[in-house]
Order: sequence, then C-alpha cells, then structure tokens
Amino acid sequence: METRTAEPARELAAHPFRGMDPAAYRARRRELEARHTPSLLTQEPVVVGLDSWDGDVSARRLRIECDDLVLDCFGTPSDTKRLFVFLNGGGRPLGNAEWSNFPRASWHPWLDGIGLNIDDPTYHAFPGALKSGWYLGSERSDGVAAVAAAVRKVQERYAITPEDVVFVGSSSGGTAALKIAAAVPGSLAVAENPPFYPHLRDTATHFARVGLDLNDPRQRLRNDLRHVVDHPRSRFFVLQNAADVDVARQLESFAGDAGLRPPRFGLNEYGPLSVYCANVPTVSPHHAFLLVEEFLSVVVALDRTAPERMRAAVLDAVHTSLRARSLASDQLWNLKAWASMFAQLDIPALADLPAAPTGSVVRIPMRDGSGVEYRLRLSHKARDVFMAVDVKPGAMRASEETFEAVVKALRAKVSESPDGRTVRISNVPVDRAAGRFKTFVDATATFFS
Repeated sequence: METRTAEPARELAAHPFRGMDPAAYRARRRELEARHTPSLLTQEPVVVGLDSWDGDVSARRLRIECDDLVLDCFGTPSDTKRLFVFLNGGGRPLGNAEWSNFPRASWHPWLDGIGLNIDDPTYHAFPGALKSGWYLGSERSDGVAAVAAAVRKVQERYAITPEDVVFVGSSSGGTAALKIAAAVPGSLAVAENPPFYPHLRDTATHFARVGLDLNDPRQRLRNDLRHVVDHPRSRFFVLQNAADVDVARQLESFAGDAGLRPPRFGLNEYGPLSVYCANVPTVSPHHAFLLVEEFLSVVVALDRTAPERMRAAVLDAVHTSLRARSLASDQLWNLKAWASMFAQLDIPALADLPAAPTGSVVRIPMRDGSGVEYRLRLSHKARDVFMAVDVKPGAMRASEETFEAVVKALRAKVSESPDGRTVRISNVPVDRAAGRFKTFVDATATFFS
C-alpha cells in the first residue's frame, strides 16, 4: 500500500464546487435546494408492471409491481448518462402500512445524472410489521432481484452502462446497496455503517412476527455479503464509524471471517472492497451520515484511476468535515434543548442548573449535599430525554411499599445492581421533559428524606 498523507487532495477537478468562493457556493446551494419539490414525494404514483415498464422515470412518482412485490419509487430524469440509486434504511414506524420513505431525494438536483429512490419492498410485503427490511422482499420473492431488474430497465431506457450506476444507502440500506450492486455487475455501492450480519441486529426479532427467521439458511443466504471481497466487476465502498461500536464489530468479524487483515483507521483496500474507518463520536454514532457535498467528494475519491494516496487524502478531508460538522451539530441541538428545558425548571431540592451545557448528559446533585444525583440524557437530535436517579444501599429512607407506589405512579422502570437500584424514565419528548422531570424529582426525592 502506498504511503498515506494527511494533506487533503489538491485537485478535485470533477467536484462541481471546485474553485467557488463562499458567496458563490451559497448562491449555488440555494439554487439547487430550490429545485427540490417535496410535494412531489407524496403525489399519487403512476402504477406500472415491471415487465411492461419502459424504464422512464419522468413521471417522478412510480409504483412498480413485480410479482408479489411493490417498488415505490421517486425519480428525477437527467440528460447525463449516470444513475444514482438511493435505498432506504430502517426506522420504519411499526403499525404504519402506508408510509414510503425516499431518503436523500433532496440530493437529486445536486447530481450529474438521474436520481432514483427505490423504497424497500419488504415493508409492502409485510405492512406495518417491520422496522428494518434489508430489501429481503417477501417469503417467495427476492427484493434484491426485483430492484436490480428495475434498475436494468432504467439503464436500457437511458443507455447507462453498469459502470455508471451507483447504489447509495445507510445502515440496512447500506447493506442492501452492497447486495444489489453485486446483482448489477460493474456498478458501485456506497454504504454508510452497514451491518454485515443482519440476523444479529435487534430488529431481526421482528421477522419472527411474519414467519421469517433471519437465522434460517435461506434468509442468511439472501443477506450474504462475502461477494464484496472477490466480485469480478462491481466495486463496494464502506464508510464505517468506529464509534458505532456494534456495527463496527460486525465489520471486524466479517474481515476475520473473510481472511482479511483487520481494518485500520483511514482507507483500507481489499480488492473490490474499499473501507474507510472514521471516528465520529456523536450522540448517535450510527447516524453520522454524509451530506450531499461530502458524498460527491467520496464519489470523486473512488475513481480508481487516481493514485491511492490522493484518494485517501480526499476521504481524509471528507472525514474531517463529517466529524467537525456532526459534533458541532450535536452541541447545537443539545444547547438549544437544555436551554429550553432549564428555562422552565424551578426545583428547590436541586442544586443550580448548569449554565450552558453542550453535552448530551447533565448531572444535577441535590442541594442538601447528600450525594444523590439526577441524570438527564438527550437522544439523537435532542428529540427525547432520559432521566434517572440512583438509589444506593443505605440511602433509602422510604419504605419499600412507598418506593413501589412512587415507581408505579411515575410509570418508571427499575434496574438493580450491586450498587443499588436505578429508577428511570425513557423517551420523554423534549417539549414535555421539564414538567415530567419536575414530577420525577418531587416524587423520588421522598426516597431520601
């Protein structure tokens, strides 16, 4: 492997914003953002059968029927003979059967080529039952094959070579990108934090509700990714955040199972597979994803005609941007949430609240010096608040009957350890957290007095 350099690449000739001053860049960004029309995402789709469809995406919203599968799509045509296919990850609300998701559809105007979102057909096969679908399809039909067939239709319509097809996805959508790119030989997959072993994820249990076992050999084969290290034509790029510990460990295990050297920080090349290991320790490291400008730089860096050290330097620059932006975003979300919440709090039993915290965790001791401390933790983008207090052996002044009555009234959970018990409440919406926390403190403070 060639010597690495920490310096950013000097030449990004293919990048659309090269050489722009900040004012010109902002103007160009506003222009591109104005081209995206969110209302198009929810318009009534044109329904076509896969066999009869000619690959035309000019209708924008399409519903493609393929045997017992449904592919909900959003497309943006272009004269440039290149195709970017965006795949959605997990997080689908359980019980919501009529909800299609088109992540990164706002990126379409930025692309030099056709943008095409294809929703995971697994959600339509098992409506409302799954949070992640992995593009498995139905019990009878393979979702990967259906998506690949639809992509080939678009290629034929617009005369696009496989080498000009890019599949993009994050999390389970990234896993799907790695699978589908193999079914379109010559294409490229760009995957962010993709689990390599879906059957080990906690959402795998949802498949049992619909009669599928991801540990079953047939289902394991559908999610098999061993092809990424020896595929003869397709290429695969994985951006893995090392702070996303569970998924990063799956990548390490995959490398070991495939006989590859362990991935290190920075760019790792394994034949058709390129892995960039980043370190972005955000509140939710699994969701430290690229912005469109960073993605475009990644696509430039994956040009194998450039020297490896230059490609590595471009990816190092992207990592620097991703890390700084994500950490700053966390701090802003946290600061705004704490400021809003603390402005509504007046709890005499607690010590003074922190002035301007930017971290996701705040600890507030009781004013009486007893050593009792309340903990608050914000979720990703400060949507929800977790609150807890530890009840150590010897600190309890209330009866067990009172303790249980308070816990029940709060609808709280209790966990036990050798250090005592923890009373906690999770997933409180941030706009209701102040009132809930005051009630929590007023009730639990009786344990210690």
